Amino acid sequence: GRGGVLITPDLLAYASAGRPKEFTSGNNDADGVFFLHWVRRRFPSHAARIEAKLRNWGGNASGVNVANIDNRELSRAAKLAGAPSSPLAGLTLEAHLGDRVAAGQPLFVLHAESPGELAYASEYVARHPGIVTVEDSP
Repeated sequence: GRGGVLITPDLLAYASAGRPKEFTSGNNDADGVFFLHWVRRRFPSHAARIEAKLRNWGGNASGVNVANIDNRELSRAAKLAGAPSSPLAGLTLEAHLGDRVAAGQPLFVLHAESPGELAYASEYVARHPGIVTVEDSP
């Protein structure tokens, strides 16, 4: 499968301040089980709390539909990436209204000519998680 790293403002803040912090992310429905076993072995006193959080999270989100796309926010992200003045900048929509999507499937991909513009647009997207809304199938 494909892998990637999402750098969030929180992660950058911790790294910049030199504070030790672990961040865990995953989109495979088996990741939660492996993580819970790891916590039970290494931090048994936290296992019940972690299990409750994992159950609340719900695991894999496969079998859901794209319910809404905020074109205004999507356009803003493309402009922050350099479009339309930079010919290679913009975005590619990978999922359309009504499409079934799997957990971890890209919904859109940002393109920019410079790392700075890509970072700026990516930060904007991270602050606006409702650009593409995905909901359970009826």
